[in-house]
Amino acid sequence: MKTSLLSAFVLASISLVAAADLPYGTVVTECSVPNTIAISFDDGPSTWTSGLIDSLNAANVKATFFFVGTLNNNCLYDKADVVKKAYESGHQVAAHTWTHRDLTTIGAEAIFSETVRMEIALKKILGIRPKWIRPPNGAYNNNTLAILKALNYKVATWNLDSQDWNGASVASSEAKFTALGSNPRVITLAHDALQATAQQLGPWIAQWAKERGLRAVTLSECLGETVPGGQYDIVGGAGPIDSTWKC
Repeated sequence: MKTSLLSAFVLASISLVAAADLPYGTVVTECSVPNTIAISFDDGPSTWTSGLIDSLNAANVKATFFFVGTLNNNCLYDKADVVKKAYESGHQVAAHTWTHRDLTTIGAEAIFSETVRMEIALKKILGIRPKWIRPPNGAYNNNTLAILKALNYKVATWNLDSQDWNGASVASSEAKFTALGSNPRVITLAHDALQATAQQLGPWIAQWAKERGLRAVTLSECLGETVPGGQYDIVGGAGPIDSTWKC
């Protein structure tokens, strides 16, 4: 009996250590949990994001969506149903700023606006405040990092760039994955605002991960964080649609 209790205590302690939320100001580029991959998408929600979510759900994998407030004539509020679909499907919703400005070229007040406008929108749509952000283009410096830390954000970049944003073909992007060694622990960069990525590359990555025996999980899960504690602050229920839901 004593041995069983001791074993249970040890296992519980290991579990608590393994599921430690990272502090604000942390910058990550790769997964820390073995045998995991964090499939992530930037610049949505777009026309094609809902279909991508369907494909990921069908494959029983999770991804992380770094949504932007307004870009390329898309408005987050207009696609609130897609944002909800991602969240309610168990995918992680994270911030990618409000207007996709390079945070290294603007001051503290502008960075505050870029993040807080996104927080306000996600509070209205989902009732959450994200704890993770991906700066546009992955660009940050000591100043922006200090500001994001003060605003209670953790920063995620990537260690596998699909280059879809740079005109790479789907086949070329796929080759970057097939060239990986065992236990790659990658955080990927791709864009659900691009049709070929949403309809071809994204679903292919999900299937590739399964065939490689990798667990495609959310960003926080691949870092050993708690879910949803490492992902969000819960700030009340989603609000009703009203005249403020506009970009």
